[in-house]
Amino acid sequence: MLGLPGSAGRMRRKMGQSSCERCGLLYNPKKKEKCPHCGDLDEQELERLLSRLERQHKANRKLGLWFAGGAVVIVLVLILANAG
Repeated sequence: MLGLPGSAGRMRRKMGQSSCERCGLLYNPKKKEKCPHCGDLDEQELERLLSRLERQHKANRKLGLWFAGGAVVIVLVLILANAG
């Protein structure tokens, strides 16, 4: 989904959701009694989940920086190609 219909759909899905106190991820407490991400995990497994999530966030940030750098390079090449 793109544009306004897509953002309306995402907003509708997020309504009624709250952040879990243990893991910080969103879930709907009206549909499930306990968090589907960490409700069945002990403390050690929760630490592994949080560690994995942190690694994924770092990897996504790094990938975003690579894409931003690539976009800058492409823009510079296009500017130089049009100037000549």
